[in-house]
Amino acid sequence: MLLFLSHWMRARRHRYFLEPIKLISTGSLFSALMVGYMANTLLPAHLGELVRAVLIGQKERIPKASVLATIAVERVVDVFCLLILMGMTFVVYPFPEEIRLSGYLTFVFAAVLVSFFLFLKKRPEKALSFVEMISKRLSKKISDKLVEFLGSFRDGLVPLQQPWHYAFVALLSILLWACYAGIFFVLFYAFDFVETYHLPWSASLVVLVITTISIVVPSSPGYVGTYHWLCMVALGLFGVSESPALSFAIVAHAISVLPVSLVGGVLAWKEGISISKVERSSEQAG
Repeated sequence: MLLFLSHWMRARRHRYFLEPIKLISTGSLFSALMVGYMANTLLPAHLGELVRAVLIGQKERIPKASVLATIAVERVVDVFCLLILMGMTFVVYPFPEEIRLSGYLTFVFAAVLVSFFLFLKKRPEKALSFVEMISKRLSKKISDKLVEFLGSFRDGLVPLQQPWHYAFVALLSILLWACYAGIFFVLFYAFDFVETYHLPWSASLVVLVITTISIVVPSSPGYVGTYHWLCMVALGLFGVSESPALSFAIVAHAISVLPVSLVGGVLAWKEGISISKVERSSEQAG
């Protein structure tokens, strides 16, 4: 319940980012989100996000690059939410050095990405000229396509349509991250970790922060392996031994992936989208 509620809120939030381009129903965006998540279980490196952009672009007849820009902005918002949570938990819990380093690198990456978005939006000619100068060293064909793509991408970097939309985006961001943490807290009780290891509610935030690194960083399809290891690292901070921590990680991962993949598959079938089309969509987006 919490899982799908969080995804619905994510789709609703995305609606605000897309509204300056076109008003799209939350249901349509939820469907594309589910299919994109399903694609993430089949394809590496977050290619499901590209599939999501292509599906929305094709269905709503809007530039796919512009849709991808709104998804990129949405993910930047998520990264900053993650960094805020990470900063809050850093103060209380002694995170392993590699996790802290990941947090710092994530912050740098987000800052660079936001800077580029602002540069592209405010100084499009200079930004595109810079990209063209760099990419021409690879191939003129690639350079032309990249410049064309970034031109459409820039069209998706638009302010929200109404001032109060910013408040709704912030509220939805808080609520969906609260849902994510709530899922872990419910699982703590299911595994009797609260009683056995005396886990506080804040432990769910720590597990959320550390496991989310496996999702932020492009990895294997479905984040298999990386997610499980980081989940075990997070639980290890609270004295949970390896065996129950691994069991918890397997169940938590399955809960986050399998229902979404099933719903995504059903919605893809309903929309007449096959696995081969999903793969072709990722190629088109790339």
